[in-house]
Amino acid sequence: NAQCLTAFGGSFIIQDSTICASGYNVTSQSTCQGDSGGPLSIIDDDGEPTQVGVASFVSSSGCHTDFPAGFIRPGFYHDWFTQVSGVNFDWEVSNTTQPPGNETTTESPPDFTTTEFPSNGTTTEFPDVTTAAPPEAPESSESSESADSSDSSSSSSSSSSSSSETSSSSESFD
Repeated sequence: NAQCLTAFGGSFIIQDSTICASGYNVTSQSTCQGDSGGPLSIIDDDGEPTQVGVASFVSSSGCHTDFPAGFIRPGFYHDWFTQVSGVNFDWEVSNTTQPPGNETTTESPPDFTTTEFPSNGTTTEFPDVTTAAPPEAPESSESSESADSSDSSSSSSSSSSSSSETSSSSESFD
């Protein structure tokens, strides 16, 4: 992240939870506006893809630049993902190795399974996880009264002052 901090001028947006990435195969291309939420993946030693980041921000220089793009490390939010989705993304991998000459046992992680909906007509309600929009600020009666009074006073004086307003307006553009 030190290079990323330099690239973004020491911006507060670069945190421990940030991964910056740029220029894989094409150094003149980066994440674009609208890519937010997309994955940053690597291919593990076993040939399987693993998501290591979630696209978050890009330089104001645009997409076709060698400026790094910012991704958020999902591990920092693991507990939140589990809380919101109800899915535990962890599984135990245990490698038990016996001393030389004995057998070695390795347990693989469990396969992903699909949960079927109950066939007995039971409905499960899930908690509402959306965030409510903040309430709108009420319009104060004072501001609407002053707007009403300024409208009436300006309409009564508009015919007498329209020629002076026009001349002062044209002077401001010279």
